[in-house]
Amino acid sequence: MTCQNCNFKYESNRIICPHCGNDVKVTEKIVLISYMLYEKGLEQAKNKHLTSAIETLTRSVDYNKNNVEARNLLGLCYFQIGLFADALKHWIISVAAKHDKNPANDYLQSFQLDSRLMERYSDSLAMYNAALTQVRQRNDDLATIQLKKVIEYNPNFTEAMNLLSLCYIVSKQESKAVSLVTRVLDIDASSPAALRYSKIVLHTKDFLKQSAPQPAPKQLARPAEILSKRSSAPFFSASAVLSLVIGAAIAALLFIFVFNPPQIEEKNQTIAEYESNIQSEKEKHKEELKQKESEIQAANTEAEEWKQKYEESTAETELAGRITQAELASVYYSAGRLTDALSVIDSTDTTGFSNELIEELNTIKTQVYKQLGVSEYNAGRSHYNSGRYTEAVQAFEAALRYVLPDSDYTGDAYYYLGRIAEMNGDAQAASSYYKLTVDNYPNALNYNSAVNRYNRLQ
Repeated sequence: MTCQNCNFKYESNRIICPHCGNDVKVTEKIVLISYMLYEKGLEQAKNKHLTSAIETLTRSVDYNKNNVEARNLLGLCYFQIGLFADALKHWIISVAAKHDKNPANDYLQSFQLDSRLMERYSDSLAMYNAALTQVRQRNDDLATIQLKKVIEYNPNFTEAMNLLSLCYIVSKQESKAVSLVTRVLDIDASSPAALRYSKIVLHTKDFLKQSAPQPAPKQLARPAEILSKRSSAPFFSASAVLSLVIGAAIAALLFIFVFNPPQIEEKNQTIAEYESNIQSEKEKHKEELKQKESEIQAANTEAEEWKQKYEESTAETELAGRITQAELASVYYSAGRLTDALSVIDSTDTTGFSNELIEELNTIKTQVYKQLGVSEYNAGRSHYNSGRYTEAVQAFEAALRYVLPDSDYTGDAYYYLGRIAEMNGDAQAASSYYKLTVDNYPNALNYNSAVNRYNRLQ
């Protein structure tokens, strides 16, 4: 047999794993529950009840972090509703748990080969967050425009479609909301928001029957119940037995007293023996109750200890997943995908990382800033020299976002922004840009020119 907790092989008759000390029977039951939940989630996913499937599969991997099939399917469900980041997270954890013959490797590779897909997803997520802000500020028209772009970039992003449906409902455009609600339910028949909005915008019972999710088909016939439920209560309770014994004793004594007066002494002794036996039975019963209570307390303590071990193991798995995700930054950087590397670093929680890994990520981030900054600055110079001033401003501003303390182009970037502002007739902005160069960057190549132009505008 193999321990489900540490993969140690042991003899089949063991109850405790000799390697990690884990309760083998409890672990096996937990693993079995995890796979039963996986089968339920698979059935829900086949019927397009993706939200329900996500909830079920999340419970499955909570029970067994190494359930690779459940974790891969969970990632596919997230991918299907347009949440690529959540999908990637679970596939990365899956690969960390099992590298060989794991389809999650193919899923991750497809993302690495299609860099445009990740860029479009990042753009759609940024626009979706902006639309959320606009909705909170009651700018429904601007939010509608943003959300249309989001859906164009990420056609299966059900959260964006639900938010756009809400905007249409608020603006009394129910007919447009109907098509979006129907589209969401075609993707995810158990989307809570879409089902809620359908009750608002769909007024005919026929449409509701077509759009509302149909109940999932019954599960296939399963094996007999693993644990049969048997009643442990005896036909007679302990108190009933005790009362019966006492009643019988008293009846016997009365018979003796009434029909055998000469033997009173002997019968008194018999009564005393009966009373002694009854008292002994009572004491025995009390001891049994104490023993049962002690066993229950020990079982509760053991269950609490196992729960603590499980939570610690889950935390280790979550940390391993974040480390695997962080290591993607090095892969992207080596492949020249600088913006992807920077995105991974900025979105990764480094809590629990080793000092060496944190230092490596900081080094990569510094190198990315240097390369992106210089690249954008050179692009700005090229646009400026070619008279493409709008593109030049965008490039110079991008370069300034990647400024480091030792960047040697900062003063010149401000100088060129000042030149463009001056050519556009904005003397105040030009003066501000020149002043930044004059006050802070005496080593800039265009420092003297910046001084002359700043003084001339005063």
